[in-house]
Amino acid sequence: MAIYKSYLILAVALLSSNAHASGFEKAVMWSGKYAGAAGAGAAGGVSGSQSLYFNPAGLASAGDVSLNYSPTWINVDGSLVTATRVDQSRPGVLPFGGGFVSYGSGPWGFGMGAYLAGGEKAIYPNVDLTPISNSFTTYTPTLETDLVIVEYSIGGAYEVMPGLKFGAAWRISKATGTLSSILETTTNTAFSHIVIRDAKDTRYNGFRLGAMYEDPANFRWGVGASYRSKVTFDAPGTGTGETIVIPAPVNSVTAQNVADTRIGVSLPAAYSVGGHYAVNDSFKLLAGIDYVKYSVDDQVYIIGTANGVTIPNIALNWSDEWNWRLGVEYSGIHALKLRAGYVRTSQVTNTTNAKATLAPPAGGNTFTIGAGYSVMANLDIDGAFEYAHASGDGSMTMPTSSLKELLAGVTTTTKANVYGVHTGVTYRF
Repeated sequence: MAIYKSYLILAVALLSSNAHASGFEKAVMWSGKYAGAAGAGAAGGVSGSQSLYFNPAGLASAGDVSLNYSPTWINVDGSLVTATRVDQSRPGVLPFGGGFVSYGSGPWGFGMGAYLAGGEKAIYPNVDLTPISNSFTTYTPTLETDLVIVEYSIGGAYEVMPGLKFGAAWRISKATGTLSSILETTTNTAFSHIVIRDAKDTRYNGFRLGAMYEDPANFRWGVGASYRSKVTFDAPGTGTGETIVIPAPVNSVTAQNVADTRIGVSLPAAYSVGGHYAVNDSFKLLAGIDYVKYSVDDQVYIIGTANGVTIPNIALNWSDEWNWRLGVEYSGIHALKLRAGYVRTSQVTNTTNAKATLAPPAGGNTFTIGAGYSVMANLDIDGAFEYAHASGDGSMTMPTSSLKELLAGVTTTTKANVYGVHTGVTYRF
């Protein structure tokens, strides 16, 4: 009797792996303006409607409407069937972005918006399984992780004294995902392929808190901090499965009864600090640090049965994530601002719980460059380019039973490359 054991990335951006460096999120999510400097300093210098995402304290400023679109191309290379063959995922495009509006009156400010908070596309179509057995010539399954996390948020802020602001925001988080994986149940003889489609869950208990202080005299420097609460998803999905038996030279495929499938995992709490310092009237330095408590995701919780047998949980044993951000902004050219940034992300994926549809078991590096142009006094157009890379060696845990992933206990290399184009238009009231 076949048992399914696999992994679904469900959580935000919830989103990344992932073809991002680590966890469920890209190091630089979106924003035509703040992506150019790799998000560095945003927690301590953001203003207007985008503050709803970066630090809600920044809502205590003049109002605006901001539209951002960041199409992101994700490529993952890893070994699915044999350590000597590298499989390439189908190039996937994630439409990261968001729309926001805010209004400020006196010391108060309010905002609302919707944005893509996380996502993952690691899709390997028509996987060739003939290295296991020639009986697989006509059986070429698709193995994938496909995740999108969207959030809707509303928040407010108050400037308690010149330069000192506090803010809070409520988050509604919606995750949608599809997973397909294959498990070896009897060595080189029997396999289980299960697909969980349209796993969905919406949570209403997320929030953000933020504080910020900027020099009220000339705004040459500023610091800030924000906190994002944990959101735990419990997502029911539609499951289908097949048992594949290959007593050479004939193989047989039999449908499984996959029932009551639910998948649970958390988008963890995150803490961010940042700041900026104007060296002179034209040159600004920006810096920031994020700490994301991914160690809460020790496993993916699965509730369900395959042919009447309980589907087991999946061990992750992830580490907490750190993002170190540095950025610069130059505004010495009339109506034009030039930006550049770098993010170093720590390793989250456990080296002995790694596979080609997860983030590589390694740290990641993200590079950005961008520019902003003031079309008129209250209308800005911003853009940026992003490149991120991560590569690492790891293996999946070798179980004591015969139920295992195809490459359990075999060290392989997984590589991820991300290319992003960040655009934004902001109209200030």
